[in-house]
Parts: sequence; C-alpha cells; structure tokens
Amino acid sequence: MKVFSEPGVLSRSERFFSTPSATARRLFYYVTRVGHYYYDARYNFLDSCDIAHLESHKNLFLTYVRSGTMYFETDQLYCVERGQIGLVDCRRPHHFYTKGDAEALWIHFDGANAEAFFEQILAFRGGRQVLTPPANLRIEQELAQIISGLRTGDMTELDRSQRIYRILCALLFPAQAGPDRKNDAIAQAVKYIGGHLFESLSV
Repeated sequence: MKVFSEPGVLSRSERFFSTPSATARRLFYYVTRVGHYYYDARYNFLDSCDIAHLESHKNLFLTYVRSGTMYFETDQLYCVERGQIGLVDCRRPHHFYTKGDAEALWIHFDGANAEAFFEQILAFRGGRQVLTPPANLRIEQELAQIISGLRTGDMTELDRSQRIYRILCALLFPAQAGPDRKNDAIAQAVKYIGGHLFESLSV
C-alpha cells in the first residue's frame, strides 16, 4: 500500500498492516504494521498524534536504516545511522524525526515474550536503543522478507514469527547468531564427511 498522507514520507514509500489471529497473539511473535519508507526533512512523528494511539502502533518498533539518519527521542536522544537498528517500545513516550533524506525498513511487532527480549537486549547494551549488527546476521534481509510477505500475502504467521525470533536472537547474541564458518576447519570437515558418507574416508 502506497503512502500518500504522512508528512515527510515520500510517495514511493509503502506500508502494510496485519491483524494477528488469536493463536498468533497467544503463541507467536507477530507484526501489526510494516513499512519501507523514504523520508525527507519534514518527517516528524510525535506520540501525541492519532496514529500513535492505535493498537497497531502501541507495541515494539524496530527499524533498520538503509541511508541517511533517523533520530529517536525516548528517555534520551538517539541517532540511528546507515546500517544501524533502532529499537523502541512505543507504549512509552517517543518521538521520531529526520533532518534530511533517509530510507528505512521497519516493523511494529509484539507477542510471546517479545517485551522480555526487548528488555534483555537493552540490558546487555546499557539501555542503548541503537544497535550496529554485523552484516552476516542478515537482519536487513529478514526485515525485507517480512515486508515482502505482507505485500504479496504469501507468508504465514508462523513464518513471520520465526523471522522475528531470529532477529531478536541475533540482536541478543550477535556473536553466536551469525558466525562466519567459511574458515572453520571443523565445519569444513563435517561438511566433507556428510557429502561422502558412503565412501571409505581416510583421516
């Protein structure tokens, strides 16, 4: 769905909405709204606006900035630069804005123990709500897939839940979530053995 009426959000932007099933609310992680936004300097989202009071907004918000800089004011001011992630609990006071052109992928999500994940991720980083994930964690790709799945309607709630869980785990334990195994001798040996199970292997 194209965005036509949000100041500072350019017309090539898109957003999609999802109403979780009762099962998803009870057992899964779920999204309520997602988007791929292009911004200019007019973007200024206040938690006093009508959208901020909708149920679909009053949950957790995660954004990945592809270009430019976004600013979040919660308990303090955060700058989210290209390649970084901002993580915000939108049930608490918040203010989002830009000072120039920017592009970001974002999701509003909740469910399962999402709030506990949020608190633990922040606790591990001294309360900081801006994260710089290693490129090999594929968080940008996971977000893009969730947005694409809402656009086409061909992604199940279970699949979305699994992707959100992978994102949260990657943010909680980045070193363990995406190891580069290309030069891992043990991983190479296991792969070789698996591909030659029916052969006589020497040491």
